[in-house]
Amino acid sequence: ERAVARVVRHAVHASLDSARVVAWSPRPPADGPGGGPSSETRLSARLTPPALRPPEPLQATFSPGRESVDPAGSHRETLPLLHVVGQMSATYIVAEGPSGMYMIDQHAAHERVRYEQVIKARAATDGAPRQPLLEPVLLDLEPALAATMAGSVTHLESLGFEIAAFGEQSFVVRAIPPGIAGRDLADELRSFLARLGDERRVTDPFERAAATIACHSSVRAGTALSLEEMRALVRDLEATDAPRTCPHGRPTLVYLSSAALDRQFGR
Repeated sequence: ERAVARVVRHAVHASLDSARVVAWSPRPPADGPGGGPSSETRLSARLTPPALRPPEPLQATFSPGRESVDPAGSHRETLPLLHVVGQMSATYIVAEGPSGMYMIDQHAAHERVRYEQVIKARAATDGAPRQPLLEPVLLDLEPALAATMAGSVTHLESLGFEIAAFGEQSFVVRAIPPGIAGRDLADELRSFLARLGDERRVTDPFERAAATIACHSSVRAGTALSLEEMRALVRDLEATDAPRTCPHGRPTLVYLSSAALDRQFGR
């Protein structure tokens, strides 16, 4: 099992280093319980694999390629029908496709799903859904966060927030979009505003607000998912208009062909 995992990890790192599909900086590790793979995804039997030859360079055999990069000029992207196999490191969903294996970043995939849900909900007749707070939250913000809030109120309210100014650097939040929650809602909202203010990859202010909402209401890396939860997430991703990238431009998945695996095992 460890030898196979090393081969797969080598393939993924080699592909991402060489393909350079989207320029982005790695995000810091997301908060979440645990870091290792869930017990559901471990093999029940202990197998001693035969000695493996050193992996060959995979630049030519492993690549996101057509399978995982949105083609230029396409109006709606599609994914092949995927069969979920399990979860790796409580962060990646492993799925089998018609001609190989797909590694899906669960946070990036859910971001894409939530982003399109937020955009479409805002366009609906009754507007974006709101979750009224039993007790309004008073935010006393430092100047940078207060400026971000003041400049984004219109877009945030169209996406499900209800916000009112309460002094020069204070705001009262009476409603939030579904999915944004935390043990300390005030801290969660400050974190939300900090991310919104730092976002540079999405230039349109409305889309930037929608992408930030999607990020804060998506499943985090390090979260163990049941098989049915993984299947539901993959089905939702398949139904989106742009399933191959998150709203920030990061890939949601990478692809390893059956032919590349065969070569690694000397078949």
